[in-house]
Amino acid sequence: MNKLDGKLEIGIRPEFIHFDNEKTGLPVEITKVSDLGRYKIIEAQHKQHTIKMVAYEDVAIPSESPNIFFAPDKQGCTPMAG
Repeated sequence: MNKLDGKLEIGIRPEFIHFDNEKTGLPVEITKVSDLGRYKIIEAQHKQHTIKMVAYEDVAIPSESPNIFFAPDKQGCTPMAG
């Protein structure tokens, strides 16, 4: 069995991250919102990790104690060349 050393980076498509109204997801602090018309790019922080998400213009951005979740129907593993 091989042991992995070093840094692990996980990529999650920003359009598959959503706000969790039930407050059971990952707690974040919103650090920046960029309005692009039909979409918003939201930057959030969880501990030392920056998370970027994309939301349609009509999605309400929580102002207090936002939580996020990753779309369960979009979770999977894709091998990367390298």
